[in-house]
Amino acid sequence: MDGLEKYEKRLEQLGYEAKDKIGFGNAPHEIARIVKDEEIDFLVMGVHGHKGIKDVIFGTTLDAVRHKTKVPILIVNS
Repeated sequence: MDGLEKYEKRLEQLGYEAKDKIGFGNAPHEIARIVKDEEIDFLVMGVHGHKGIKDVIFGTTLDAVRHKTKVPILIVNS
């Protein structure tokens, strides 16, 4: 069982509906496509450490995704 499957199973154990998906290519475009295609209503995105809080909140991928989607996004710092 890979990491994504473990997260999916744990979320299901907690009572949430979860599906793991992997996209290829331009990350913001693929994330937005999957959100739309799968009718996702809540998105969790992980970010890695940066030097300033602005970089954490407005990272390149995160910033593009939040402009391409209309769902709430929870940002998790790794």
